[in-house]
Amino acid sequence: MVDTLQERGVDIYIISGGVLSLVTPVAEALNIPTSHIYANRLKFYFDGEYAGFDETQPTCYCDGKATIVQSLRKKHGYKCILHIGDGATDLEAYPPADGFIGFGGNQ
Repeated sequence: MVDTLQERGVDIYIISGGVLSLVTPVAEALNIPTSHIYANRLKFYFDGEYAGFDETQPTCYCDGKATIVQSLRKKHGYKCILHIGDGATDLEAYPPADGFIGFGGNQ
C-alpha cells in the first residue's frame, strides 16, 4: 500500500507515540523520509541515565497527533488527510483528519 501511494505522489507520514529510534528503521524500510516521522524522543543525562521524554515533541501529549495533523495541513495545504491508527490517540486525530481508518486490539 505504501509503495502504491508513493508511486501516485501521496505524501506519507508516521505519527507515533512510540520512540523515534525504534520508528526510524520502519520508516526507512518503507522509504518514508525521516523528515516525515513524528515520534517521541528520549532524553538522557550526561551520565547516560534516562531522563524522560523530550517535552518539545507534540507526540508526548494526548492531543499531539491532532496537533501534528493540523500543522501538516497548514504547512503543506493538504486538502484531504487520512489518518490510520490502532489506538485512542489515533482516533483523537479525527478530526482534524478528514478520515480515519482504525484497527482494533490496542487500547
